[in-house]
Amino acid sequence: MENRTNRGTFKPGYSGIPGGRPALAREVKVLAMEHTTEAIGVLVGIMRDKNAATSSRAAAANAILDRAIGKPELSARIENTQRSQEIDLSVLSPEEYAAFEEAYSAFSPWIQKLCRSPN
Repeated sequence: MENRTNRGTFKPGYSGIPGGRPALAREVKVLAMEHTTEAIGVLVGIMRDKNAATSSRAAAANAILDRAIGKPELSARIENTQRSQEIDLSVLSPEEYAAFEEAYSAFSPWIQKLCRSPN
């Protein structure tokens, strides 16, 4: 595909939806926007509910933070004494990112051991 870069992202001026988003998507967004205040109120209520499951309270708090300050940047920095390289994880699909997380967590102890500076 000539409208994509070698990283799989679209070149400037190209879109994955050349005809634009369908009208239904815009209508759904407008309807959802009408309920944002109530939705945030529900999230705050769950977050403050001492009887709610901890995972529910944490998920509600994360959802509020994501909307207030944005999600954390998806990148990983791997360093060792020979070289340092930053990996841009935002180009990964959700499935690729999940596979990366799984592999990284499995190999993390070895990566940390390799990346330690000799004393």
